[in-house]
Amino acid sequence: MTSGHLSQLEKANFGLRSLVLGCEFDKSQRLSEIAVLKQLGISRTTLRQAMDRLVAEGLLERIKTGGCRVATFTKADKHYIQSTILQAARDLGDDLAQVGARLLNKHT
Repeated sequence: MTSGHLSQLEKANFGLRSLVLGCEFDKSQRLSEIAVLKQLGISRTTLRQAMDRLVAEGLLERIKTGGCRVATFTKADKHYIQSTILQAARDLGDDLAQVGARLLNKHT
């Protein structure tokens, strides 16, 4: 892979993470593989690999009947996220704080 070019898996990881963190899904909503792969322009195999990665990172959780949904954050997670957002807001400005607040409200 040359510098500046993303592999399909990297593209899937980045795209799916952006959708999750951008609050494109409700916390209890089962992710539609077909909708996501069409949106990201990737294969089902690549999408499933990306979902595995986000499950390992704690952003998605497996559903017993198959597939994934956005993980629900614990109180400790929320506290950590809030403190991280506040520090980032001090460092980078209010736009990030607004995104973080939206994320917490959507996933709690």
